Amino acid sequence: MNSITVDELKKNKNAYVILDVREKFEREKDGFIKDSHHIPSSEIDEYVIIDFLKKFEDQGIVIYCNSGRRSSSLIEVLVINKIGKKEKLFNLNGGFQLWKGSQYEVEYPK
Repeated sequence: MNSITVDELKKNKNAYVILDVREKFEREKDGFIKDSHHIPSSEIDEYVIIDFLKKFEDQGIVIYCNSGRRSSSLIEVLVINKIGKKEKLFNLNGGFQLWKGSQYEVEYPK
């Protein structure tokens, strides 16, 4: 599985589409990476994720959750089922906890 560090993402953020798969309450409570898309993992089904991946099929997609477990599990399922391009999917190592802990920019819902 491809992965990316928070430092690499920070340096090259504009090169990726970023997908937050945490639940809505997590995003509201803890904030989110600026310009990230949001599809809660509890709402992801085959049709939702295929539509999302098709929109950005030629771009690298960084998927993150709080710690990296849910996002890595999602990527494994996508790869096993040949949904999306394996080489374009990246898990954010350490997830949002590490991003926020590194003092990188965090936004909150308005």
